[in-house]
Amino acid sequence: MGQDQSDRRGSRSGRAYVPMEPAGSGTLDQLQNGHPVRKDWRKSVLIYLLVAVAIAGIGGGGYYAWQHLGGTTSSQVLTLSDSDIDQQLTQQARDSLQRGEVPAYLRNTSQQVLDKIKNGEADLARKQLFDPTKASGVMIHVSATIDGQLALSDVLTEEHRQTSIIPISRKSVTHFHFLVDSPGASGAVTCFVPSSDGTVLHTPPLATGAQADLETQRR
Repeated sequence: MGQDQSDRRGSRSGRAYVPMEPAGSGTLDQLQNGHPVRKDWRKSVLIYLLVAVAIAGIGGGGYYAWQHLGGTTSSQVLTLSDSDIDQQLTQQARDSLQRGEVPAYLRNTSQQVLDKIKNGEADLARKQLFDPTKASGVMIHVSATIDGQLALSDVLTEEHRQTSIIPISRKSVTHFHFLVDSPGASGAVTCFVPSSDGTVLHTPPLATGAQADLETQRR
């Protein structure tokens, strides 16, 4: 019995020694195969930061490229008044359409927009869309749509820089899209749509291959 009690006391003689980790070296997670597993939270935080920086860099680069390639979305719609409308030209076009004849300057206009002009929903305005004094070497493709339907398709050049005839509607926005094939000697060209009250909606300077959009509506 003495020997047995001595063995029992020996089995409860103290707990096993477990070495402590230095402060600040991380935290211990659950045991795996009898050994403590270290969970280094600082490494996870570093990975998340690197991912965030990469995403921000991609987004910033995309925005920079979009801006410097001339892409722009209209932040406002230029409102045109009665004084912007060529009343005589509009009436002549309306009379021709009602006779079943399409004027030559509306040859690229879709039937839906022609119907708007014939029915009085859209009128015609004459607008210079770029500075004619800087037309040397310029080639600009311009199109205008109303409710997704083609209202104007033209190529502006030094030889073809006259005022464009544009259908303008009270009920719908006229959307202009400019594509620069050649910006001329200066290396950049600015396109615009002016109103009779002096307000001008314009694009940023556009280099070769750059595109931009503007919008107008009849008051």
